[in-house]
Amino acid sequence: MSTLFTIALLAPLAHADEVLVIGEWCTAAGQIDTAPFTSHPSAPAGTEADPYRICTATQLQAVADDSSLWSAHFALEADLDLWGHAIRIGDRSTPFNGGFDGQDHILYNLRLNLPDTDYVGLFGYSNATYIRNITLWGADITGRDYVGVFGGNLRGSEVSGLMAGGTVVGRTRVGGLAGEVSADFSNSYAYVDVSGETWVGGAAGMIYARTTRDVAAFGAVAGTRLGIGGLAGHLGSSSFLSDGWGKGDVTAPTAERVGGLIGDASGTIEWSMGLGNVVGDSRVGGLVGTTQGSAIGFSGAEGAVSGTREVGGLIGSLAAGAVDDCWATGDTDATTWGAGGLVGGLNHAAVRRSWASGDAATGESAAGGLVGNSYGGELSDVFALGDASGMYYIGGLAGLIMAPAEAGSLTRGWSGGDVHGAADGHCHGGLVGVATGSITQAYSLGAVHDGGYEAGGFAGCNDGLLLTSVLFNSDANPGMSGVHSGDEGTDVHPCTEAELNTPATFEGLGWDLEGETGNGYDDYWRQSEGEPVQLNDMYIPTP
Repeated sequence: MSTLFTIALLAPLAHADEVLVIGEWCTAAGQIDTAPFTSHPSAPAGTEADPYRICTATQLQAVADDSSLWSAHFALEADLDLWGHAIRIGDRSTPFNGGFDGQDHILYNLRLNLPDTDYVGLFGYSNATYIRNITLWGADITGRDYVGVFGGNLRGSEVSGLMAGGTVVGRTRVGGLAGEVSADFSNSYAYVDVSGETWVGGAAGMIYARTTRDVAAFGAVAGTRLGIGGLAGHLGSSSFLSDGWGKGDVTAPTAERVGGLIGDASGTIEWSMGLGNVVGDSRVGGLVGTTQGSAIGFSGAEGAVSGTREVGGLIGSLAAGAVDDCWATGDTDATTWGAGGLVGGLNHAAVRRSWASGDAATGESAAGGLVGNSYGGELSDVFALGDASGMYYIGGLAGLIMAPAEAGSLTRGWSGGDVHGAADGHCHGGLVGVATGSITQAYSLGAVHDGGYEAGGFAGCNDGLLLTSVLFNSDANPGMSGVHSGDEGTDVHPCTEAELNTPATFEGLGWDLEGETGNGYDDYWRQSEGEPVQLNDMYIPTP
């Protein structure tokens, strides 16, 4: 157990009937008996407007034990110690269909040890109107499938204002707050260490909520098979996630689809972060392990990411979607192929106005400061600062780019890191290792340290690549041609560092710079005297 969460694992708290902090309703004469919601003459009606009031752990246990109450509405009126109680409200055959408002009270020490049982949590299976405003510290929850502190499966309308600390262990659909959430999900935080096999997340195993906002997970997450994420194992295709945070480390060395925020995403993500280090097998990313058709914007990742293949600082595998205004700062390491500072593997998807600063390394092939390998992808207004290293297809921006020329493989981009090619490898380039398609208005600043063969200052190997207005640093690569293998064309320009730091160099090649109008008015680039050109309108967050 990590030190962060030891404060949440509490010993039994001695107090009459486990009441810790009593609200005004409970202190009224006669209200703190065994079950005022069923026995007291002035008991509420159990509706949303007039909910049953829970004053003791015994009363909460009575709710769990009587399924006839699972369509009623409840309000928690006191902080309660649940030590010695096994409270699980709702199951698959009889869901909890009412509503529960914790009114910002705290529950302590919920312990459920049910390794052969599905739908394990405070609310085992819920289709509630609302579950909200509850904190639960010292949770120790073990189940089989659909396991979480607050619920195995939370469906219904609203899940909000939840906070939990402790541990959760299960097999499939396992999360710090819930195994699966399909209700609108907001303002909830998990300080929970979570472990399982498939669809495992720091806050939820799977999220199918239409909207998820301001949800964060701080605990360590571990998994063994598929869909492991710092916040959630899976985000559904109709789901929208904003302000999601995965802050703990994710460790799943035998699993695929592993991410610092989401393991497997099909929905939309914006303004979200993955901050922990991430270890997986394949399709491993600092934010998302793999995506299919997702739109991801204004989101980033900071942790180191490692795996065997398709490993990216932000996304491991990006297919048929788009990434806009995103960034990653952690180093990436793929032991076989596909290491990218931002994206490990790009397949018929777009990356725009995005950047990476970490180093990218592969034991074998396809490493790039931004993208490891791209098939049919479109890159525009992108840059990378980190070094790239490996055996085959290594580039400062991309290791391998494969696309038809008309697809516009790369439009406006640059790389600043060095490229390190292994002695028995080939196709090492300052910007790209090997490419087809087209590259327009791009430059590389770094040195190509090549121990093998087929190394170029700009591209190692040209496999049908159309190059238009591209430059490379001849001072860093003395005597090296722009393209080693294949047709270099007539628009590849070796430039000294002094020339690269001069606006006239780029203006003369037709680049649309801020402050000039001869090449257009879009101002894609900006440059100060003594510095290379930089892309305009890039979102670079302030630490």
